[in-house]
Amino acid sequence: MANSRYDRNRLARARERGSLDVRRASSQHLLGAYSLWCWRLKLPVVWLESRSRRSTYGRIRLDMFTTGSKLTASGQSEMTLLGVRYGSTSSVVVSPQDVCCDRIPLNRLEALAHDVVKAAMRTGNQESIHPKRSAKVIPIIEPTPSASHRVSDRRVTATAS
Repeated sequence: MANSRYDRNRLARARERGSLDVRRASSQHLLGAYSLWCWRLKLPVVWLESRSRRSTYGRIRLDMFTTGSKLTASGQSEMTLLGVRYGSTSSVVVSPQDVCCDRIPLNRLEALAHDVVKAAMRTGNQESIHPKRSAKVIPIIEPTPSASHRVSDRRVTATAS
């Protein structure tokens, strides 16, 4: 996966920033290692890539499959708003599991990646994909008293002296 010192440094930088930069053609193999790290920590995977080798535009991708959560409706609308705010000229594709903001100017990619990570982790923008289970109810059965343990019905009367 990350064999060279350069690759290890890029992965360390991605862990610090919260997003992986795979704009260079030789860095696609790092995405697997970074995704595995995010999966172990239950973090969303965010990476930025260029559209082509000499393009002045790039794209941001967010993948929620590593978290066990999905984006809520408010999270999806915030992601759409972020894409438009940062100048996505063609499309912002948002679903509960992933986001793709396309045709973002290269000089704004890292700032958008930072904001996407913050928005994806914000409370209220994600919910668990597993339904909440109620606590398992175990019925408690009262044991029936045996003949030797029965309480007698004798009344004790006190006499006044």
